[in-house]
Amino acid sequence: MCVEPNNSNSPTSTLLMKYTKQFTLKMEGKYKNAKIEDFEVIKHIGRGAYAEVKEAVFTPTKDLVALKIYEKSKLLDPLRRNNLIREIRILESLNHPNIMKIHNCMDAGNKVIMALELIKGKSLKTYLYNIAEEKFNSISEVEAIPLFKQMISAVAYCHSKGVAHRDLKLDNVLVTPQNVIKIIDFGFASWTKSDKKCRVFCGTPAYMAPEIITKTEYLAQPADVWALGVMLYTMLCGCFPFQSMYKLLDIYRQG
Repeated sequence: MCVEPNNSNSPTSTLLMKYTKQFTLKMEGKYKNAKIEDFEVIKHIGRGAYAEVKEAVFTPTKDLVALKIYEKSKLLDPLRRNNLIREIRILESLNHPNIMKIHNCMDAGNKVIMALELIKGKSLKTYLYNIAEEKFNSISEVEAIPLFKQMISAVAYCHSKGVAHRDLKLDNVLVTPQNVIKIIDFGFASWTKSDKKCRVFCGTPAYMAPEIITKTEYLAQPADVWALGVMLYTMLCGCFPFQSMYKLLDIYRQG
């Protein structure tokens, strides 16, 4: 099955055209002039609030890729649209073995399609979670060290480029069968100076630094480091730190 382009000329269909034509990852020359017709979908991988992901083959080279497909009708909100544009630009600027790569971004009428590195593996959350007992398993320091070292390397690289991920969590860290870490989902990522505080409060509660929870201006890069610490704790202890605090916060908010 091929991904069929839609050539509608409606305002919605042309919403991102002027932006998407800018994005071609320079270090992946084999995809430089790729068109949507060059990709053949193999199977569905998953679906989120704004996009679906499919596994596909880039037919000229037979390379496997992941296609992240956005309906432009879901990008009418300027904030959501700008987040996508920023995500594309940030991914284009990064090149690290432990960070998912973007190969190309294409306009397909009423869709925006990102061709991404296909990562075979499972999330760190799935890696740790014991389905039968419905709880996380802890792993040994010997097992955790090489995984965490790769995570630190990737995040330090992002910070060196002025990029903060802002949604680091077990779900957004993939582990391949060869135990190679890949950090994914830069939807909340932003360029930020190390000394400039953020006012946008985003992320997942269990991984948020205290200043984000209390809606105080915060430094994004240290907040990433906090999230790394939460993940390391969970890997070694088999549970999240501060669980009681987050339960109390939920009760407070609901009350």
